Amino acid sequence: MGFFDQLYISVYLRAKASFPKKAKQFARRYVSILQIGILLLFGVFVFKFSKQMKLHIMDSTSFYMLFVGASGFILFKNWMNYNGKKHNILWSNSSKRSPRPYSLIHLISFPVLIFALSVILARVP
Repeated sequence: MGFFDQLYISVYLRAKASFPKKAKQFARRYVSILQIGILLLFGVFVFKFSKQMKLHIMDSTSFYMLFVGASGFILFKNWMNYNGKKHNILWSNSSKRSPRPYSLIHLISFPVLIFALSVILARVP
């Protein structure tokens, strides 16, 4: 079970206590937001690095259009991946192993830190 699968199960377990019908949707959206944040962080790093090295690969408009397209792909991939069979497989595997879910502080801090790093990196001249 991968890192994002473990996060999916952790968010699912936390959300199931409060919102049993929307738990799958919350967990899927959380993983999607986290993956989009990682994509943004990597993209900003590559963009700033290529700009500093004076490599004119793409301008900022093209970068953001590529980011929006990749974000749409991530949303679609997670929608297809975490609905149905994969959710049932992850749920049965987590029930057998009973991994300790991540704490609520970790679950909140992961995306906040990733997006904060992206903003800080984007502001660097």
